[in-house]
Parts: sequence; structure tokens; C-alpha cells
Amino acid sequence: MSKAPDLPPLIACLQAIDQWEQPWPEEICRGVLEAALEELGAFGGAIYRMAVDQCELLFASPDTIAPPSPDGLLPDAAKDRLFTHTIAQEAGGEWLAALAWSGLPGEKVALILRSPPELPPDPDRLAHLGALLALAAQTGQLRRARAREARQNELLFRVSQAFMSTVDLRALLDLIVSLVAETLERAENCVLHLLDPDSDLLVAMSVSNEARASTPGPEETPLRSGVGAAGLALMTGQVINIGDVARDGRFLVRPTSGRIVSLLTAPLIVRGQPIGTLTVDSSVPFAFGEEDERLLMPLASLAAAAINNADLVKNLQESLDELRDTQAQLLQSEKLSAIGQLIAGITHEINNPLAAISGYAQLLKMSEDIDPQTRQDVTRIYEQAQRAARIVRNLLTFAREHRAMRRPTDVNVLLQKSLELLAYQLRIEGISVELQLAPQCMGVMGDPYQLQQVFFNLIGNARDAMAEAHDGGRLTVKTESVGSTVRIQICDTGPGLSAEARKHLFEPFFTTKEVGKGTGLGLSICFGIISEHAGRIYLAETSEPGATFVVELPLTSRLPDFDEDMPLEEMTFLANRLVLLVEDEEPIARVVQRVLTRDGHRSVVTRDGNEALSYLERARERGAPFDLIVSDIKMPNMDGAELYEHIQREYPEMADRVLFMTGDSVSPSTRAFLGDHGLPFLIKPFDLGELRQAINSSLR
Repeated sequence: MSKAPDLPPLIACLQAIDQWEQPWPEEICRGVLEAALEELGAFGGAIYRMAVDQCELLFASPDTIAPPSPDGLLPDAAKDRLFTHTIAQEAGGEWLAALAWSGLPGEKVALILRSPPELPPDPDRLAHLGALLALAAQTGQLRRARAREARQNELLFRVSQAFMSTVDLRALLDLIVSLVAETLERAENCVLHLLDPDSDLLVAMSVSNEARASTPGPEETPLRSGVGAAGLALMTGQVINIGDVARDGRFLVRPTSGRIVSLLTAPLIVRGQPIGTLTVDSSVPFAFGEEDERLLMPLASLAAAAINNADLVKNLQESLDELRDTQAQLLQSEKLSAIGQLIAGITHEINNPLAAISGYAQLLKMSEDIDPQTRQDVTRIYEQAQRAARIVRNLLTFAREHRAMRRPTDVNVLLQKSLELLAYQLRIEGISVELQLAPQCMGVMGDPYQLQQVFFNLIGNARDAMAEAHDGGRLTVKTESVGSTVRIQICDTGPGLSAEARKHLFEPFFTTKEVGKGTGLGLSICFGIISEHAGRIYLAETSEPGATFVVELPLTSRLPDFDEDMPLEEMTFLANRLVLLVEDEEPIARVVQRVLTRDGHRSVVTRDGNEALSYLERARERGAPFDLIVSDIKMPNMDGAELYEHIQREYPEMADRVLFMTGDSVSPSTRAFLGDHGLPFLIKPFDLGELRQAINSSLR
């Protein structure tokens, strides 16, 4: 085979072929034909594009009359070769030279040349020309393929960076459809569906072209796995390419899909599991080719990974929020535990003086030789002592170590009494009160003292808020029944509460008041009381100025039918009994002794268990045993529990004649002792009527 000459026109032709894809423009076709004519000495020719059952003339030299078709000259033109060539002589003596080489996938380019009879084409030169043209076309295709691949890789890199730039799922979905629609040249719209695992439906989450967004009508078939192009992509895990939706049964026709002519959809897959689909569409038929398919699949993979990452971040954030809530609850629990321990340590010391104050006040009230003004003062002392005792009981309830005594209680009556007691303070602050109480009885099963403490606190907070913000205001108190619930609303026209205050509203020791004006225990105690009553308390969301606290309690049909505050004069008591009183607090001992004396009993006072045992021994020796032992529990030297153990062993006949008094009802040891033995007991501070009734019951 002779060496092909170095022909500059041919090189220019080959360079041009390297730069263009088919179909070639006219100048490229002319250049290729002119270079071939010069190379082979031909006087005319034509260039064709050949595909299956198709042969299209691209260009012919002006002096070529009726250029022959390459079909008959190249019977093997469709074969998969680098190039094909042949030489034939026509009946008139002219020579025909034919070349064919690969063009676009599935196509070939054919070159037909005419030579005079005296100058037949050189087969070697024809073969060289065919090889050069085929190599130029193949080199150009490879170069362009690498360029496309590099461009696609760059696009994918940029898209992946954009996808990973946000972990907000809503923003990410919108970004995905926008970038995919921009990346695929022929795409006019992109829609992203996510699979709902509960219903197995594909739900459209985002669309790039709002003009194409539509809500499926009730008559439309919902997309799901295996239904429609998106459903098939989801089921098969493959890209679905539909060139003409009107002729393809895989497309789910809808009333709103008239603008879609062709579409391309790919599944979103995470760890082998489909989570949705990514679909692009166009109003042009057969808009998407194999290159678009190859590009959409990695885009879908990147989108699926980004969605999964956003879900992981979202789940992590939710887990962190739950962890913070759990930590806050643990801290709250630790605070409550610390408060409980604190209360356990101080209630005994508080209850003893309160018992003495309350007892002496009651003794003075029972005297007949005091003037009315003194009696009124003593009554106020007693009432304040009782109020302090109720506060201690509320603290015990807050510490969850003391169960309130429940009875049918009318909430309306409690609110009216609370407002009556606070009427003076509200009036001097210039605060008007609007009562909107339900006309029927609002009965609940509860401790009236505890519930009144809640209302006192809420009304007091409302008063303080309005007084600090401005002079005057309006307090609205409202009750209503909602189903099986009594709802109480206490509304003020104060400045309201900040977002930070709302977060810590019911936490112990949190207060918005100035130092010295609030302990931060009020609302937390209210929360504990209402929770113990199987209700709830919360701050209502309202557009009105100020704050609205809501208390909800279970409604009861039972109504108050008795009065526990029975006058002492109506009680009948036994008399002339011998009582051993064991109490280390002298003021309390004197109060109890005077009550015993007043009821006609004889008593011996001792300060601890050791001294009490010695008196029990003397009484046995004299043959005059005690009729009753009234004993404190927490005492020095020998406490009440140890004393009772001695009584059980040494004086078993007295084991059921013991009445205990205690100011410590929160410690586990005290509660366990009283619960295990089932003994009668009184909680300090107690009402003298309760004391007398308990003594009388124990003597029977």
C-alpha cells in the first residue's frame, strides 16, 4: 500500500470533521468533497447520510448530474466497520468510487465520486482517504464524548455541592428540582415525588415550573409503585424514557398533563430502597436521549443522598431536642428531689411552732373572759397560723410526699372566697374585677385549701403584673364546663410574659419578680397541686394583651353535703382518764395538756421515750396503768418509733392505746412506721377539735 500524500486541503478537511458532529453544515460538506475530488482526481460527487431505511443527500458538486445513491454501490455500508470502500465502472465508461464511514450512532456518512474513463480511481488512495476520514470522525466523536463527560462531571460536582449546601428538607427539595431542570438542556420542568410509606403513594413535594404545578383531582388515579412512568421507575429501579406520551401506555394520562409530550424519570434510591422519583418533562417529542438518561441517573443518586442526609440531620436534631428535653426533665427532677429533701428537713421545725401558735390561739378563743377586740385579734392570729399551715401542706404536696384530703368542692365558691379575701388589695391597686362564673355548681373532688392556694397565687401574680406595669387594670375570672372538665380562666391586662419566661414558667425558683418580692415557688407549687388533682394548668395562647392562666380539673356530680368544721361544743367526750403525754416541745406539750385538762382528763408530761418508759413502769407497779399514750415521733434520746417497740414488747396491753403526733410526715422512715403499724396519728399543726376527737376515739 503506497503512502498517502500530505495534502493540506485534506488536512483542513480532517480538522473540520474533528470539530463537528453530524449533520454537517454545507461548508464542511463542500470542504470534504473538494478535498476528496483533488485527492482522487475526480470531477464530481456527492455526500450522503445513511441510516436504517433512510438515505439523505447532504451535498453535491454543482457539475454532478443525478448523483447515484450509495445503496447499490455499498451493499455492506451498514456493517460495523471503521470504513467501507468500493470502485465500479458505469456503462458509459465513467468510474464511481464509494466510501462510507461511521458517523453518529446508528448512522454512516457516504461519499460518491465520479472519474472520467481515462482516469480510474486509485484503490490505495481511496482506502487511505477512507481511513483518514473515518479516523477523523471517530477522533472527533471521542474528543466530544470526553468533553461531554468532563462537562457532565463538572455539572454533577457543582450540583452535588449545591445539594449538600443545605440540610433544610424543604429548601433542598426546591433546590433539587431547580438545578436538575437547568442541567438537562431540553427539560422544561422537573418534579420530585417522595414515597409515603404508609399509603404507598408518590406525593409531589416540589416542582420547578409553577405553571406546571397542579393538584390531582378526585377522579385521577394516584401515582404509586407500578402505576405511571414514575411508578414504574420506582418499581424497576430503572430510568423510564417516554418520547411521545400520547403513544406510550406507560404514561398515566391525567386532565392536567396536556402540556407534557415527552418525559424522563429516574428512581431515588437510598441503600437499595426506593424513596421517590425525579422526573423531567418537555413539550417537544423525543426531547431526551441516551445522554440525558445517563445524566439523570447520577443526578437522582445525588438527590437521594442529599435527601437522606437532610433526613438524618433532621432526625439527629429531633434526637438532640429530645435529649435536651430529657436533660431538662432530669434537672427538674433533681430540683424537685432537692426541694423535697429541703422540705423534709424544715417542716418539722416549722410545724412545731405553728402547732403551738395555733393551739394557744384556739385556747384563747375558747376563753369566755376576753373582750371582743382581743377575741377578734386572736381569731386573726389563728387564721394566719392556719394559712401558714396550709402553705406547709402545699409544700409537702409539691414534694409529692403528702396526699391531700379530697372532698366535693365547688370551684365557684372557692374563687369567690379568694376574691373576697384579696378584695382590699385589688381595690387599692385600682384593679377592677369581672366575674364570669358559670351559673351551675362547678364541683370537683379536691382539697379546698390547696385549690384556694392555687387561686390565691394566680390572682396575686395577676395583681402584681398589673400593678408593676401601670396603675390599675382589669382582672377577669371565668368558669365553664367543657365536657367532663371544669375550666377556670384567670386573665389580666398586664404586660404578659416573655418567651424566656414561658420556657421556665413552672420551674422551681424561677421568678420574674424583683429580689425579695418572689421566691419562684408559687407556680411550681400550683403545678404540683393541680397535677395531684389529676388536672392541668397552663398559659393560654391569646392575642389579647396580658396573660391568661387556665386551670382544668375533672368535673364531679357530687356536691358538698357536710361541713367538716364542726363546732367543739357539739362534740361529746369521755372524761377522767389518765393520759401519758410524750412531747419534747414544751409549748405544744402545754397546749395538749390544757386540752386534756379542759376535757376532764389527768395527764403526765414527759420529754422523751426513756422518761416515758419509766412512768409506764411506775404505773404498772402502782396498779394504775395509763389509759392512753399521746406521743410525738421525732424526739431526742429515744424517739416515738423506738418507744412503741418497747411498748409492744413490755406493755402489749397498751399497744392499741397509742396516738402519735408528728410534724414530719415526709421522711420515709416516719411514713413507713405509721403505715406498717396502722396507728392513729395527727399532723402538726392540728386543729384542737381534731385533737380532742382523736383522743376521744383512742380512749373508746
